[in-house]
Amino acid sequence: IVAVSQEMFLRECKILANLEQHGMPRVVDYFIRGKELFLILDYSEGMSLWEFVYPQSAQGIRPPLGRRTQPARERVIDWSIQLAEILCYLHDQKPFPILHRNLSPLSVQIAPLIDEVRLVDCGLLNSFRTLATLTGYGSTAFFPNPFAIPDLIGGRWSQTYVDIFAFGRILDFMLTGNIPAEADAPPAYPATESSLDAELHTLLARIIMRCCDMARDDHYQSMAEVNQDLIQLRAEASGSESQRIPCICGHL
Repeated sequence: IVAVSQEMFLRECKILANLEQHGMPRVVDYFIRGKELFLILDYSEGMSLWEFVYPQSAQGIRPPLGRRTQPARERVIDWSIQLAEILCYLHDQKPFPILHRNLSPLSVQIAPLIDEVRLVDCGLLNSFRTLATLTGYGSTAFFPNPFAIPDLIGGRWSQTYVDIFAFGRILDFMLTGNIPAEADAPPAYPATESSLDAELHTLLARIIMRCCDMARDDHYQSMAEVNQDLIQLRAEASGSESQRIPCICGHL
């Protein structure tokens, strides 16, 4: 078991070290010491999405502490497009797509000043799953990430949809601060009422629902499809913004 995992780990790390994509962490080194596997990544200053939405809460505390910070929806759309482009790059790798599998508000970071999206790690590797399943540690308790798709370590492991599903959860989190209580719990944003921009709200809700819909024929088939809808949404939002009329109260 150890030999198989070590060989797979070194092969995967070599692939990760050759990636060149803005927003991806750079592989500094990787090695094996005894039976332990080490992957060292560069560290970037920034704030995780978790810290941005819940600035008074410690990392990963559930339920989070303090009041929620609501990012502007235009900002959420821009962040989502940046994250989608990173995932498109990973999924387009040949001969096999590279999956992150552990996307969450803790693994997505916002760089200060430049407002850019970055991933803080490379996610869960195939060597991780091999070791977890062969040694019996592949239980649901082993995955504390509530944004992951059900049966991640099972039959869905090799599907690009695992990242699409988590992407929808993150988009829902940015808009509502919602943390799924259960793996199959529905997103919160579609049920949120909004007095402004009803059409934009509807389109965002539709994207979230298609990302999180586990029916094969109803959900997005690729991150490229998700990104295309987000780019179209941003264009429509920008167009409607220019047509707004200032009200005496100060709002558009």
